[in-house]
Amino acid sequence: VSHGLGGTKVRARITLSFRPRVSTGDFLETFSAFLTPWVPMIFTAVPDLSYRSGAGFPNGVVPGFLESMRIGLLRIDNDLTHYGDAVLLYLKRLLGLTIEFGKVRHWIARHAVEQIFSELQRHLVRLPSTTGSGPSDPHVRDPVGQAVKQRITLAELRELVEVIIANLNGLPREELYRATPLQKMTREFAGS
Repeated sequence: VSHGLGGTKVRARITLSFRPRVSTGDFLETFSAFLTPWVPMIFTAVPDLSYRSGAGFPNGVVPGFLESMRIGLLRIDNDLTHYGDAVLLYLKRLLGLTIEFGKVRHWIARHAVEQIFSELQRHLVRLPSTTGSGPSDPHVRDPVGQAVKQRITLAELRELVEVIIANLNGLPREELYRATPLQKMTREFAGS
């Protein structure tokens, strides 16, 4: 999706992988999106979606975020994809950061990621097909067949994932003393 911003074209996108296993290329594509200025999507596939007030991504709403990149630590899980030279060498050289691998089966360290999956699972019912929350969920009846029958599109899924993550970034958090993640980052960057 391209949007104009001050006369220049920027690409607003969320990256998704549909492979059985995430590839190193998928991981690096995510970082490419991270380093590209974000602008709000115009929702056409699921027109009833909307951003909450204060929603967004740091690379589009935190002043100075892309200009003064200050990432010192990247925490990722122990997927074999993350051990590829493209990740270990290229990202370290590109961003000058330290990579820390999480403990195996230690999901609590990935709270933000787990929260995104939880919200995605909760909101997938907005689409005519869903995998539901488990085998006993009534939405599970032939999800692949329903997706084909209802013609679920990649655009619908992208828009849903985009709005979920952007809205979570604008949601006040107890651990941040009721600030949103974006407000916290804005304060951090203003203090530098």
